[in-house]
Amino acid sequence: MSLPAGVVNRPPAAASPPVVVAGLARIVLALLGLLLPLLLQAAAQVPGLVWQKDAARLEERLARLREERRRYAAERASLLRAERLRREAERLGLGPAPPGAGPLVLRREGRP
Repeated sequence: MSLPAGVVNRPPAAASPPVVVAGLARIVLALLGLLLPLLLQAAAQVPGLVWQKDAARLEERLARLREERRRYAAERASLLRAERLRREAERLGLGPAPPGAGPLVLRREGRP
C-alpha cells in the first residue's frame, strides 16, 4: 500500500537536524553552566594542596633540625662539663695562668 501524494512517512517526534543540534547545544551549555563553577573551584584548590604539601615537608625538616640541634647542645654540654675539662687539662699538662699574666695571642705562620 502506498501513501497518497504529499504525505511523508516520518514519525512526529523526528526533528530536522538544526533543531537537534540546537537542542544538544542547549543541553551542553546547561551542563557546562552547572559544572564550570565546580571545575573552577577544583582548579583553584590545586595550588593550595601543593602549598600544604610543601608546608608539611618544611615542618618535618624543621622538626628534624630542631632535634639535631638539641642533640648537639646536649653533646656540647657534656663536652664542656667542668670535670671533663679538668681531666683534659691534666692530660694535656695545662694549668691555670699565673697571676698578672696578660692575654696570650697566637698567630698562624704566614699571617700578619
